[in-house]
Amino acid sequence: SHRRERMLTAEERAMIKEAVGPGPFRNLLTFLELTGCRPYSEAAQVSAGMIDWKGGTITFLRHKNARKGKSRVVYLVPALQVLLREW
Repeated sequence: SHRRERMLTAEERAMIKEAVGPGPFRNLLTFLELTGCRPYSEAAQVSAGMIDWKGGTITFLRHKNARKGKSRVVYLVPALQVLLREW
């Protein structure tokens, strides 16, 4: 099998969000779009205690490269900070 290299266009992302409508699932899609996180092993595991509001980051203690001594840090863009504060 080959890796997929195609990215969704802005129009395709807008169509998906429109079809989903407002609510928690749309918020999840926005979170995934703005962070590049994996849906289940990262995004679904985020809790308030993982968010550093001053630094604008989320640090994952458990992730696929933790055995190698690497940390997984996701930087929060302003739009994502607003969304997370609302949650």
